[in-house]
Amino acid sequence: MNFDALKKFLIVVGILGFVGLHGYFLLKIVRADGVTADLSGVAVGIGATLTGVLGAAFAVAMGVKEIAGNNRGMDAFRAGPTNEQILTVGVWTYALVGLASTLVYVFNSDETPGSISSLALVFVGYVAAVISNAYKGALSTP
Repeated sequence: MNFDALKKFLIVVGILGFVGLHGYFLLKIVRADGVTADLSGVAVGIGATLTGVLGAAFAVAMGVKEIAGNNRGMDAFRAGPTNEQILTVGVWTYALVGLASTLVYVFNSDETPGSISSLALVFVGYVAAVISNAYKGALSTP
């Protein structure tokens, strides 16, 4: 049996869920007006899971982290441009939501719960690693 279409569907649903949940979280934080935003623990847990998956994909795509182990589950996504586009959208989505979360955290730190500020801090860490990797080769002595 071939479940490639189901895998693609689940990845797209995961990406949309990530955007929807984090958009909702960020909106609640911005509207919290001086108090920590009250977010559902279940929604935050689901959002954290999706953040972990997309964050790992972002780290691999940026060269911060290498893929280890058996990756046969991703074989269906290496076959063609449509599959690559789906994964690319996931990486860009993580970057944009990470940037938005960072900005909301910076400008609304009192209203931002720790569960959401952690996305911002991890994203900043990944950006720092990408910048560090860019300089690694440029600054090494011959």
